[in-house]
Amino acid sequence: MNEHLGNATAIRIPHGKADPVLNELVPKLVRFQKLLRDHDSDVEIDSKASREAWLTLPEGVKMAALRGFSGYLENCEDLVHAGISIRDNYALLMHSLKKANLFAIEDVKSFLTNDNIVEVYNLEHIQLFRSINFFDLCNYSLLDLLAREWFVLFDRLSSDTDANLREFQMSIDAKKLRRLTVPAHLLKERDSNPRG
Repeated sequence: MNEHLGNATAIRIPHGKADPVLNELVPKLVRFQKLLRDHDSDVEIDSKASREAWLTLPEGVKMAALRGFSGYLENCEDLVHAGISIRDNYALLMHSLKKANLFAIEDVKSFLTNDNIVEVYNLEHIQLFRSINFFDLCNYSLLDLLAREWFVLFDRLSSDTDANLREFQMSIDAKKLRRLTVPAHLLKERDSNPRG
């Protein structure tokens, strides 16, 4: 087993057993890492904890992670090929929603800035979109974000989590994007490897 993927294009997981889904995912992670570096950000590809977590995932969850990340990478690359910065939150969000056959009912541009960290999930909790500036702040690897649940990665007061979940449910019930009214609160990475 490699201790760190670096620029690998295929790896073997512990016990010498190949993981074909991971082997298909790794080159995409490497491409995304390069894309981020080209846009003044960086992210590690994997961590020991992420590889261990990946091993425990059911095959269907691995495939969903691969599909979701592949679509996200494709959306980012589409923008770059069109000469649009992937740091343009509005352009990337609108493109991502369009490719997912979704649309914003409200004028998102009125409250979306490039400083916002934006995430969009479908009803199966598969992430469809994450703004690039998230990676400027997050110390987790890409595989951590794909293989480990957010409540394992991040810690915050349960009252803040409950308030967020209520807001998300209100958005789902209203069937439209809306500005969340949860006050700013602390979200702490539980076990990341800080970059400095």
